[in-house]
Amino acid sequence: MPINAERNEGARNRLLTALRRGNSLALVGAGVSVWAGYGSWGQVIEHLAAAVLAIRPEVDTQAIIQNNRNPLHCAQHLGQYLGPAFADFIRTEFGPNGKRPDAVLLRLCSLPFQHFLSLNFDYSLQQIHGILGRACQTVSTRNLSDLVKFMRCHDGVAAHRHVLHLHGTFTDPPTDIALTDDGYRRLYPDGTLFRKFLWWLTTSKSLIFLGFGFTDSDFLNAIRQAAWDLKEQNEPIHFAVRGIARDDNDEAIRNDSIDTYKIEPVFYELAEDAQNRHAGFAALLESIATDLELPMLVPPVVIPTDAAPVAAPEPDDLRRAERLAEELVEKLDPGGDDVPR
Repeated sequence: MPINAERNEGARNRLLTALRRGNSLALVGAGVSVWAGYGSWGQVIEHLAAAVLAIRPEVDTQAIIQNNRNPLHCAQHLGQYLGPAFADFIRTEFGPNGKRPDAVLLRLCSLPFQHFLSLNFDYSLQQIHGILGRACQTVSTRNLSDLVKFMRCHDGVAAHRHVLHLHGTFTDPPTDIALTDDGYRRLYPDGTLFRKFLWWLTTSKSLIFLGFGFTDSDFLNAIRQAAWDLKEQNEPIHFAVRGIARDDNDEAIRNDSIDTYKIEPVFYELAEDAQNRHAGFAALLESIATDLELPMLVPPVVIPTDAAPVAAPEPDDLRRAERLAEELVEKLDPGGDDVPR
């Protein structure tokens, strides 16, 4: 059935209002990294299987893939065959690829988000900020103290935009990123600082979901539990730019998203052409930029391949952040035993 144009336009207008306030946080999933030339979950698993076969040709990788439908379990089993080489695979798979950035990523990073929260391991957002000449600071959940500093200092008047990698980055050890079941087990149990951080984000910030497939059950469960604590909040406080097929029931998807997660979708229709399936995503972002009266952008010829730019904070700010971080860690995580360092 066609998208309900009236409800969708109303959601789009409310999204514009949120963006104009300038304090929304973008939360991006794999559907954003694909525009930078990185693989989908299925492609990553295929590449991982090929890496295993290259050194262990006797392993039936297809049987592992077929018998482990959960990609986290599949990555865990395949990665074990690589041993220490698993870290090399991650760096190759998610490290800088030297590809020309798509204009949609330049447009995305030009939108007036306060910060970016990423479920991806690559540095494409940081590279694009470098192209746009905008400073940003990289934070990974590998470092607990850095996460707490973000919580304490992200709203400062002179605060730089952050790209916060919720699941880690390709430079982190495999045990510290959420690519396998073990990685998720480190972050998502009840009571960990990470879960408390997600609750804080969901209950106190306005999140805009982009390129997020709504299939990560662990992440969604954390968002749902936080939404339960907002039971007195009748209106949604988050938004999601979502693609749907013509056969999908947009009303049912919208109602479930709002009732379960307090997330209001802004839909675009998926194209039938598999090579251009998410063209509506790019068109929607460009139309939003037009309504916000943002300048036109021209993609550069090449993309920088150096490491993510990091803004250097002032020494006094660092000392103050360290002190506040230690105080907050002790309050949120007494004893410091529930999240590995």
